[in-house]
Amino acid sequence: VKNLASPPAVLILVKRGEEELFQIAIETIGRLLEIGVQVLVDSALMGELEACENIDVESDLIRLFDPKPVPGFGSGEQLLDSADGSSSAANGSDGSDGSDSKDGQNPADLSDPDLIVTLGGDGL
Repeated sequence: VKNLASPPAVLILVKRGEEELFQIAIETIGRLLEIGVQVLVDSALMGELEACENIDVESDLIRLFDPKPVPGFGSGEQLLDSADGSSSAANGSDGSDGSDSKDGQNPADLSDPDLIVTLGGDGL
């Protein structure tokens, strides 16, 4: 259940190697942070943002997007489980506590963003 008091979150994905798109992303991220919107970025974009003087990557509003695969999803296991009545992959739990982030904040996953923005959406 999502905390209703948490600020809205935007996942921003940028095609690698596209400087113009990266500059647009920096400007957009800065504006979103100013108005209190959480920004979720992948590790590649986070690394590039660390070099930007006008983006505070230590902000609580910037989170690393690190989706964890659901056990059995995409493998056909879920089809076999439903056929025999078991539900080993149904709960989506992988047994980890999700606290592998350097600052103790859990990495964001697909349940976190309210909006997904792709810059250079031709396959990223």
